[in-house]
Amino acid sequence: YRSVSALLVGVSGLAISSWTLAQTAPAGAVQLEEVIVTGSRVITNGNAMPTPVTVVNAEELLNMRPTSIGEAIADLPTLTGSRITTSNPGTGVTNSSANSLNLRQLGYNRNLILFDGVRVPPTTYDQLIDTTIIPQMLLQRVEVVTGGVSAVYGSDAISGVVNFITDRNFNGFKAELNTGISDFGDNKTWQAGFAAGTRILDDKGHIEVSYQHRNDPGILYRSDRPWGRELRAMVGAGTNAVPFRIENNVRFSTYSFGGLITGAPAATGLNGQHFASNAVLSPFNAGTPSGTNNYSIGGDGAYHDGTAKSLVDTNQLFTRFDYDFSSGVHAFVQGVYNRNHINNKGLYQTINPAANQPSQFNGQNAYLPPQYQFTGTFRLGKFIQDAPRIETDSRQKQFFIMGGLDGQVFGDYKWDFNYIHSEARTVTRNPNNFDNEKFIAALDAARDTAGNIVCRANLANPNRLPGCVPLNVFGPTATNAAALAYVTHPTEFEVTNVMDAVTLSLAGSPVSTWAGPVNMALSGEWRNQSLQVDSDTQPSDRVNCTGLLLNCNANSPPSRWKSATLESLPKRNLSVYEGAIEADVPLLNDKPAFKNLSLNLAGRYTNYSTSGVVYSWKAGLSWNLTDEFRIRAAQSRDIRAPTLYDLYQPQTVAPNSTVQDLLTGNQVIVPVYSGGNSTLFPETADTSTLGFVYQPSWAPGLSMSIDGYYIDISDAIISFNPTLPGQENCYRSGGTSLICTLIIRPFPITNTTAANNATAFYNTTLNISNFITYGTDLEVSWRGTAFNNPLSVRALLTHQPHVVTKTPGQEPLDNAGGAQVSLGGGPAWPQPKLRASLMINYTMGSFDVNLQERWRSKMLYQPSGFNVFAPRTGLDSQAYTDMNLRYRIKRETIGDLDFSLSIRNLFNTQPQPFAGNAQIGNHGVFGGFPLGDDAIGRYFNFGVRLRR
Repeated sequence: YRSVSALLVGVSGLAISSWTLAQTAPAGAVQLEEVIVTGSRVITNGNAMPTPVTVVNAEELLNMRPTSIGEAIADLPTLTGSRITTSNPGTGVTNSSANSLNLRQLGYNRNLILFDGVRVPPTTYDQLIDTTIIPQMLLQRVEVVTGGVSAVYGSDAISGVVNFITDRNFNGFKAELNTGISDFGDNKTWQAGFAAGTRILDDKGHIEVSYQHRNDPGILYRSDRPWGRELRAMVGAGTNAVPFRIENNVRFSTYSFGGLITGAPAATGLNGQHFASNAVLSPFNAGTPSGTNNYSIGGDGAYHDGTAKSLVDTNQLFTRFDYDFSSGVHAFVQGVYNRNHINNKGLYQTINPAANQPSQFNGQNAYLPPQYQFTGTFRLGKFIQDAPRIETDSRQKQFFIMGGLDGQVFGDYKWDFNYIHSEARTVTRNPNNFDNEKFIAALDAARDTAGNIVCRANLANPNRLPGCVPLNVFGPTATNAAALAYVTHPTEFEVTNVMDAVTLSLAGSPVSTWAGPVNMALSGEWRNQSLQVDSDTQPSDRVNCTGLLLNCNANSPPSRWKSATLESLPKRNLSVYEGAIEADVPLLNDKPAFKNLSLNLAGRYTNYSTSGVVYSWKAGLSWNLTDEFRIRAAQSRDIRAPTLYDLYQPQTVAPNSTVQDLLTGNQVIVPVYSGGNSTLFPETADTSTLGFVYQPSWAPGLSMSIDGYYIDISDAIISFNPTLPGQENCYRSGGTSLICTLIIRPFPITNTTAANNATAFYNTTLNISNFITYGTDLEVSWRGTAFNNPLSVRALLTHQPHVVTKTPGQEPLDNAGGAQVSLGGGPAWPQPKLRASLMINYTMGSFDVNLQERWRSKMLYQPSGFNVFAPRTGLDSQAYTDMNLRYRIKRETIGDLDFSLSIRNLFNTQPQPFAGNAQIGNHGVFGGFPLGDDAIGRYFNFGVRLRR
């Protein structure tokens, strides 16, 4: 696949290409005479692009999924694996519910997101882009470039570009209102919006504005779905004797909802008893061993019940003003303001029975019934189900303002100048964090001289913890509201992303060849980004053990906060200077077998303040043999520079982590440090594409394309954890791997005695891996008539048979066809080898029928590696059918009215059982189904639109 001949062999699937737009469009579609394609600054006709481009009408996307454009476009086969609000949302210091696009299965951070051709700024702590920021009432189309174009648009365009383009010439008024409900009677959503545009100032000016509100209450309990009540999890040991497998009714065998007693003196007979009801002990049914320590099938064990779909409440405002000066200069300014509220509820608060956790109780605790009291201590394992769950509640305010000038100079030379300023501020709050200092004190309940139940710590020192309220945890619903309020402490942090950018370009035809004019473009850009984190609590905060008689070691005090918090980060900046040139050179024109042959060249110089100079380039060939048949090919060098998060993620430490040291064979309790790496440098990718486009004259309206691609990413930036099993990569290399520097020990690795036990581990980002993927794309579209009515059919198929990860000291892993794969140590997603969509539109007068079929191929639980799974066949293929019915009424007095009924997942197909083996610690929050499968079930949406 490094050569054109090899690419020819691999052409067997589908590349999303430019859709033929010259044929008769179905009613309601936007007719585009010329497409200003995203993949080039000098080529204006998408059919002439050497790089595959998909152009998708925004209205058609939103007809099938009337939620957000980011969720709708994720249905395209090349964007399978994108993260949306139903993608196993959970809780943590970063919000996993951001709508982030994943192009070519290479990760959320390896594609470039544009809005009207301008880079969209990062919106999240980990520097991803939440496409919820894109205003959609005036959105005209979405262009997807499925090839590297860093030389044209800069960093991050390794897997391609997604460009959201507005209708800049909208005149009139439109409004819409729709509401939806699931087949289960929940997730009652509604959204409303309007847009208006008009010419002003003697037709020299144009102004347009839009507003949209969306309210989606989400599904805040997984148990509201049959699959969520099945408590699916992957258990086992991954060996031939005990393979990993998916089971239902999996529970935590060391916890119960009422509290499971362990560690008591044997004579008490309390061990193995739990509070099945308040203050009453019963024998604990541990269930059937699962093959995974501390997890069982059935029994009285506890389990989490997290969010199935995030709550989302969005307000979007967009406005644009254009003005044409008499001198031929055009000016514009546009602004976007977006407010989001996203909420996930996840893990229950727990009392962890491990020896190094605050779960030790006095045998004479005042809330322990007298018949169970004794002299000594015991431990308790409990899910505090009647306490509020841990939450990630994010309030986002995002805006960007863009202004610019463009015109002509020196005859036909076109120039433009743009400036953009953007800010994205996200306040993420966990309203239900526990203050461990108060929690430890409240758990130790005693009676004072008057017989009142108080915190034991205050008996000797009443001023130590003023207002301390003892907490009763002996039973499923025993907790007292006042004590919960005392131990609960909201924690929050604010992430601020700011970007300023200036771009300018000059395009024209300075010379001509024998085949025609050479179109060229020069462009330059300056960009400055900053990231800042302000947190009201720090991971380094520790409990003051003074006066606390249990669960607190002054020499190694526990963290002050029971749930994760984020460290503050002073403002960090990254500046970029770029210069680029692109040329489209015609080579032959109107010759036998050469209707047109042109060469597209681009090169870019980029200077990062953090990592220095890097170059990217592209060479593409477009060969029209006839008016019907075209060959296109491209080779490019693309880049992704480390983000501010990659470079400066604040270091945190888990001071007492238990890790198996594979070198010495001992279990060690050591600090594990996590954070960014300021020495990172840009990763590079070599991309080859070869494709064919056929538009036969004998079948008007038919267009077919097939493209092969090969992407090889070197020095890939990944977050590498050197604990188990990452240590293996060091030892297999004989100590030469860069990973060895992340494991601190007294002596070289030739010493395998206990004296050489590891003393610390560092989990950080490294330029260490190599990713290779290749495949093919196919598109077939046809527009014509059936029974004298307009009919359009479009089929998209993507075949990606291999996604290979190479890491020093480790055998290459081919993750294609896997149900849970992570590139770069970030979130995991499924990678089916085959993905397809079929879209059909049929119009009968005022009535439209739209059908969409989405399909993915079967997947293995894990396609490569050392683990053993049963059954080895994994997950079956999956298909979903969507339908949209629309009826139009024309009224001269008020305008055109559209009434629509959209049914997503028409046949109520349920998600297949799945959970990754890495998700067991959060069983009931993550996993249960593969990301991308429909977790909601059949969903109805009713809408009305007014246009005039």
